[in-house]
Amino acid sequence: MTGGKSLILLVGTYLSLAGCAPLPPLEKGELPWDRGGDFAKVSTGNRAMVRTGVAQFGDAPAAEKPVDAQALNLVPAEDKVPPAQISTPVPAPASAPAQDQAPAQASTPVLTSTPATVPDPVIAAPSAAVIPPNLMPATIPAEPKDGYDFALRDVEIKRPAFLLNETSTTSHDLTACNRGIAPVSLAMDVLPDKTENVELDKQMPLDVAVPPNTDQVIVRSSPKDKSGSSRFSYTYSWSIGLYTAEHRCHEGYRFPFGPKVRAYASVADKAHTSPYDLHAISFDLPAGTEILAARKGRVVGISQESIDLLHDDSTIGTYSHLGKLAKGVTLGKEVAAKALLGVVKPVAAGAGYLYFVVWRPEPRHSTSPGSGRHSATFERVSFPVEFCPESGPCSVISSDQAIPAPKKQKHKKRG
Repeated sequence: MTGGKSLILLVGTYLSLAGCAPLPPLEKGELPWDRGGDFAKVSTGNRAMVRTGVAQFGDAPAAEKPVDAQALNLVPAEDKVPPAQISTPVPAPASAPAQDQAPAQASTPVLTSTPATVPDPVIAAPSAAVIPPNLMPATIPAEPKDGYDFALRDVEIKRPAFLLNETSTTSHDLTACNRGIAPVSLAMDVLPDKTENVELDKQMPLDVAVPPNTDQVIVRSSPKDKSGSSRFSYTYSWSIGLYTAEHRCHEGYRFPFGPKVRAYASVADKAHTSPYDLHAISFDLPAGTEILAARKGRVVGISQESIDLLHDDSTIGTYSHLGKLAKGVTLGKEVAAKALLGVVKPVAAGAGYLYFVVWRPEPRHSTSPGSGRHSATFERVSFPVEFCPESGPCSVISSDQAIPAPKKQKHKKRG
């Protein structure tokens, strides 16, 4: 019995040691999953066990030469320029006309570039922003002007440093930043006497529409001769509204007051008036009369005494000489036809008036005969408006008249 127990113990010891025995070595270049059967696989069932050896993949790779960080021209994180400092604002006009933005003659920024082999104190400064081509910063700050958030920015585009010197050059993107809720029209022209060695990707003069909430590159400038300096000077002007808008109102306009209000409509003298006032209508109204939207639209402008509504056809309706605005009338609000906008402002005892006009901005490019200097401005041009009363046919008010029109009296025949 003692010999039998010893034999059993010897067999058990051998089996346990066989379970931990190393696997046969792999051939050079052979991977564990190249072998068939259950080798290097997980068994399925109530119990699982993974059994594998260590694969041999050949000799270890040779050590690589350390990379010099200075050779790659890397910029430490603390020296990087924040995105907010990437763009350079173009100076806006100091003052603006009553209706539109004044043209800005931008002799600045002066864009100067030199060959990549020659350091330039302006372009090659350590703090200069570097933006890969066709890549805009995530946010470009734009300061509101006259209540609307629009600005023109100069964004410097530098080629990556690893490009060859002969292909390395600097260009500039003039970028319109429309952060408002209405389309903006931009007119631009070059100042030839202050521009040299510049190639533009657009032909001047240039008229552009910038959609709301959009950053849009207007023109890219780069030096023609990369071995010399360049300068690009221009003039520009902008206005809210779409300069290509076509006036269409199939449903017709409603009178901007209630049906029971008696008013008197006056039109301008066609021979002595501006394009803005040509089709404007002045409604004489009792003081405190509620002013209603003549057509559905979106509020895109609010000033002390006026409201601008953007219509579906991209024209703008302006309601001027309001004394008080209605509650809830805010920028961006969609209003329906006949919605309350405010009340008319009194100008005399018991009397007031509303000035109503539908318009679009139109660019005007001109050249001074004497100096030859170019200019780009905008002018608001009005459209004739067809009003549709509660009863009766729709018509355009082309002459002074009472509203509603007095009823004609029927004369009885005598006999």
